[in-house]
Amino acid sequence: MSAQRERFVLRERQRVAQLQRENMQQQLKRWVADNEAHAYMLASQKHSKYRWILRWRQEQEENQRREDALNRRKEERRCMKQQREQEERIAHEMEQMKIEELRDKKIRQRIRESSLELRELEVKLKEADTAWERAAQIAEKKASLLEHVVREQAEQHAIEQEEEACQALIREEREKLLHEHGQSLCGFLPKGVFKDCDLKLYEDFQKMYQKKEDVLLHKH
Repeated sequence: MSAQRERFVLRERQRVAQLQRENMQQQLKRWVADNEAHAYMLASQKHSKYRWILRWRQEQEENQRREDALNRRKEERRCMKQQREQEERIAHEMEQMKIEELRDKKIRQRIRESSLELRELEVKLKEADTAWERAAQIAEKKASLLEHVVREQAEQHAIEQEEEACQALIREEREKLLHEHGQSLCGFLPKGVFKDCDLKLYEDFQKMYQKKEDVLLHKH
């Protein structure tokens, strides 16, 4: 009887222990499931929050772009208006200047017409201007004539220099010919071959020729 009770107690203990293990496993599974659900919920919340932040940033950027575009259009309109006002102001000022200039011109014209002194001065100035133009024309003609004379003188001087150079070459060649043939042909040269400027050369040739004649006579 005692042995059966002990086995019963042992089985009960084993069953209780099994139930406790199963209970612990169930609790562990629920805990894991709860943790996974919590983690998923956190991840989902984080993802939703990230998407919300991203969408918020995109909306902010879009709003900023629209605001910048609006500000640029406002600035462009302001600049165009300012430029238009400036152009209108300049045009008005120029028109006023033209009016003032025309008024001043008319006043001066009336003063000139009504003032004998100014009319006489204007006549004298016109006469002086005419005289100056006439003097300028005369000076221009004189300068042209002087230039022509200078050019002719330069051309004549060039011709004279060329003629002198040519005569110098002729004299040089003549002296060379006389030196080459004058000594041997001195006694046979016709009159007019030697000129007055060749007198010394002629005398030298005569002396040489006479020496040659004397030598030939002594040999015979």
